[in-house]
Amino acid sequence: MTPDDSPRTWSAQELDVERPDAAEYRDLAADLRSRVDGRVAFDEYARVLYATDGSIYGAQPAGVVFPTDTGDVRAAVEAATDHGVPVLPRGTGSSLAGQTVGPGCVVLDVSRHMDDVLSVDPDAERARVQPGVVQDDLDDRLAEHGLKFAPDPASSNRATVGGGIGNNSTGAHSVRYGITDAYTEAVTAVLSDGSVIEAREVVLDSPEWDDLVSGDGREAEIYRTVRAVVEDNADEIEARYPDLKRCVSGYNLDRVVYENDAGERVLNLAKLFVGAEGTLGVVVEAELSLVTVPEETALALYCFEDLVDAMRMVPVALEYEPSAVELMDDEVFRLAAESDATPSTSIRFPTAPRPR
Repeated sequence: MTPDDSPRTWSAQELDVERPDAAEYRDLAADLRSRVDGRVAFDEYARVLYATDGSIYGAQPAGVVFPTDTGDVRAAVEAATDHGVPVLPRGTGSSLAGQTVGPGCVVLDVSRHMDDVLSVDPDAERARVQPGVVQDDLDDRLAEHGLKFAPDPASSNRATVGGGIGNNSTGAHSVRYGITDAYTEAVTAVLSDGSVIEAREVVLDSPEWDDLVSGDGREAEIYRTVRAVVEDNADEIEARYPDLKRCVSGYNLDRVVYENDAGERVLNLAKLFVGAEGTLGVVVEAELSLVTVPEETALALYCFEDLVDAMRMVPVALEYEPSAVELMDDEVFRLAAESDATPSTSIRFPTAPRPR
């Protein structure tokens, strides 16, 4: 069968299939359509489709909005707030802990339209992106400059950078590069009232700081409040936040105030948006720092008869400062061997007899 002979697939829009909005959210859907340029889907099909993600959890939203730009995000947030409905930003839904599902919420799917790499500065090793860009697509764009975005989740061929910022994602190479908060330098975010904040490094008690906190708007209030919370609870934050390479639980209050490379004490709200899972605002742009791609790589493979024995060797492996340490058990190899996607020429690992 040639491509021209292939059976045609038809969308519901082409077939003019009636897909009515859920009755309980009809007013909200109508309000959103009057304010937003992107598509608004509150029918049963859309709600069921977005009731699941990569996790075991499920929760049916009120509906889905596909914003085309920051203006759409602002309008959607304002409409949802007016109706008392929560907002849940979502990339491609690859999260494994239910972060992108929620009952009765307005899902903002930024992966359809807000997926551009806005700029790349190879000399400064920086890139500015929209939240819906897929990480592998970003890295493909950066490859010509010998650069990459350091965090590398296993789902990087479909996971969006915005989702990675929401979850403070990382990957196998975290032992060398760390996690997303270390590479998120600034974000533009829409707050719950529809206002937009440019979260970046601000030197404390500088003229810029004084100007920021002198107002009576939401942004000034946030800067004043965050500084007070961090400084008033400095001892508790120091004592209770664990010193781990992959600490991604809770808000990053331990990373908001720090000393920058110039020796200045700064406050950077972007570090607070990272890992907040969309609860503090909707990120619509992000400025990322990048790393150079290694000129050469090498892989060492060690086989163990027992999973516990393999885990005991991790500290030993770390003494050699590897870029990554990954553990694969026999179940992974079994599934790979049985998969039709595995080439028949794949290397077969020797199997050792299990101790009786």
